Amino acid sequence: MRLLASFAVMRHVQLIPGFCVQAASRATMGTVFRRRSGHRPSDSENAINTDAADDMPTQTAVIFSVPEKRLSAMDVATGRCVPVGGRKHALVSVHNQEGPERPDQMAALYSVLTGGSSDEALHLVGEKDGSRLYLCSDAFVNAMADTNQLLVRLGDADKARGDRLLSSFVAKMAELDAAWMTAGSWHSAMVSTRNRLMRMGKARIAREKGQPLYCWYGPQLREYIVVHGRGPYPPQR
Repeated sequence: MRLLASFAVMRHVQLIPGFCVQAASRATMGTVFRRRSGHRPSDSENAINTDAADDMPTQTAVIFSVPEKRLSAMDVATGRCVPVGGRKHALVSVHNQEGPERPDQMAALYSVLTGGSSDEALHLVGEKDGSRLYLCSDAFVNAMADTNQLLVRLGDADKARGDRLLSSFVAKMAELDAAWMTAGSWHSAMVSTRNRLMRMGKARIAREKGQPLYCWYGPQLREYIVVHGRGPYPPQR
C-alpha cells in the first residue's frame, strides 16, 4: 500500500521499518521522531532537547503551492492555516506546519542540492506583523523536484532488485539529511531533516501543476492529535 502516493518519495519511506512518515512538526523534533518510530529517548537525548529551547526559532514553516490568484485568500500575518474572509475552514491544515525553522535554513537546501548560493533560493513576496511569505525560485523548485524524482527512481530500483531495505534510497536520504543538517545551522534540538525533505515532493507536484511554490514563516498554531493504544497514560518510562 502506498501512503500519500501524491508525495512520491513517501511511498518508499513508508516501507522502511521504523521510519516515521508523519510530519514531525513539534518543537521537540528529535523526541517526537524517536518515540513514534519505537525508540525510547535516553536521558541524555531528553536533556539535549530540553536544554536546546533557547536557540530554537520562534516561527514555524509552511510550504505550499497554490495558483497565484488564490494568494489573496490568505493573510500574510497569520498564514495559510488560519481561515480569512469569513471562511469556516483554512485552506491548509494546521498539521502542514513543519515546526521551528528560519528562511535561511530553507534556502540552505538549495545550496545542498545545487552547490549554488542560497541567495538564489527565495524571493520575499510579503511581510506583515513579523510573518513573511517567500516564493521559491524556479531553479530551487526544479532542484527539489529533480531530486524527488531521483529518490523515486532509486526506491523503484531497490524494489526491483528485491531489496526490502531500499538501501540505495535510504543512503541517498541519509546523504541529503546530513548535508542539510550541516548547511542549515539547525537548532540543537534538531536531530534530522528527513521529514522536512518530504517538501521536495511538494515541489515536484507544484512543477507538474505549473504552480508557484511558497514558504510561509510565522507564529505556530497549537495542534491536537488523537492517539490510541493500550497501557497507562501518560506513558511510563
